[in-house]
Amino acid sequence: MYFAPVNLARDQSAAGKVSAVAAATRQAHSGMPNVPTFTEAGLSFVYDSWFGLMAPRGVPAPLLDKISKDWAAAMKTPG
Repeated sequence: MYFAPVNLARDQSAAGKVSAVAAATRQAHSGMPNVPTFTEAGLSFVYDSWFGLMAPRGVPAPLLDKISKDWAAAMKTPG
């Protein structure tokens, strides 16, 4: 059993390398609409994940601020 990102799970499932059993999201994912959520399959389970950016100690504050602003802007784009 493996909790994979949707793009990986979709590609591996489409290639017949794995079987997608359920999605750990609140709603069915648009990238895999035929895969039920765990809740739809009878298990009350949702897995939320998060991502973070890290930098080594000593990075100048102005550079960290620029990275933070650029990242925030990128997260607002549809792509």
